[in-house]
Amino acid sequence: MAGDIIDVFKSKDKGAYAISDLTNTYAKYGATSYKRGVMLGNDRTSFTVQDELTLKGDSEVYSFINFYKSDIELASDGKSAIISKGDKKLLMQVVCDEEFQVSVMKSVPLPTSPNMPGQSTFDDIQKIAFHFEKTDGYNMMLVFTPYLSDEELALIPDAAFVPLNEWSIPDGELVKKPALSDLQVNGVTVDGFHPEARCYEIITEDKEVDVVPTAPSGYSAEVRKIDTTYTVYLKDGETFVNTYIIKLTEPEKQQELAEKDLSGLTKVNIASVSASENDGNVPEGAIDNDPYTRWSASGEQTITFKLAKAVNVNTLGIAFYNGQKRITYFDIQVSNDGKSWKTISQENASCGFSDQMEYFDVTPATAGYIRLLCHGNSVNAWNSISEFAVYAK
Repeated sequence: MAGDIIDVFKSKDKGAYAISDLTNTYAKYGATSYKRGVMLGNDRTSFTVQDELTLKGDSEVYSFINFYKSDIELASDGKSAIISKGDKKLLMQVVCDEEFQVSVMKSVPLPTSPNMPGQSTFDDIQKIAFHFEKTDGYNMMLVFTPYLSDEELALIPDAAFVPLNEWSIPDGELVKKPALSDLQVNGVTVDGFHPEARCYEIITEDKEVDVVPTAPSGYSAEVRKIDTTYTVYLKDGETFVNTYIIKLTEPEKQQELAEKDLSGLTKVNIASVSASENDGNVPEGAIDNDPYTRWSASGEQTITFKLAKAVNVNTLGIAFYNGQKRITYFDIQVSNDGKSWKTISQENASCGFSDQMEYFDVTPATAGYIRLLCHGNSVNAWNSISEFAVYAK
């Protein structure tokens, strides 16, 4: 929070944590003490957020955590939840010393909260809401652990509350899971394979492929198939130790790219471009008419294009770096002032088999700015755009 600092920071091979005193920021809301800690624990396989809050008197308190394009399944007792996004899953465990109600809500203001004009809408974001109807404070810990299979879920330890002033990181080297040394599909190592990367998407028209994992010495690997998803289980004897996922995705037809009819549309001049981050491949690389330059950034990122004038946007042209090897995911938003945004196209995906310009028709909208919300690709978290164009009627 603004005005607060990290009071404690510790990092070792097996984990790390930070603790901040937020009392000054929340004193005006009745807090007499408020500390928050975040930790990478359990050999850096889990993430913990812990709040220790004391209030002047009984108060009504809400606490939220947001999730993007995810399915959320709450346990009946409210003490855990499964958050899913495709084949990836996240277990959330809750430990708290006060009674609360938990629910899943859209990411909108509460009826009693200020709703300022011009706020962006986030229809694709849900939030888990913790509601303390009457409390003078609480100690609450949320522990998030990713997993890929029910076998992994069964191995996740139960969360146990430890006060922030007793947090510590064990000494010693990081203990990594045993991992595959190779993973092949139809005799070829999976593109982008890394022993610690466990989810892969293969673009193919085949309904079945030959999946061959290579286990390290002393371990074995078992492959199971459900529909178009292959799960590889790495085992030590009969004991499960790791999981890998391969999902087969049917490509779109190349003909759809080649036959795009742009007649009746006018290409719009782009005045400038900016982005939330870049790795040295700057955003200008997406509008310089050079397919060998690009904008790139890893993780959830945005790239914003300011048009030379407001137009009725109809179609976007986008060329993706390494687009012939992977599928890129993104949403499209428009704005008249660069501040208030409206989503006009969600859950877009590139074809995955071409690095040439692809065309995306959108709901026609008048706009002076266009923003892409970028969500990585089917191989890794990188967003890379080689060229971008706007067409209007």
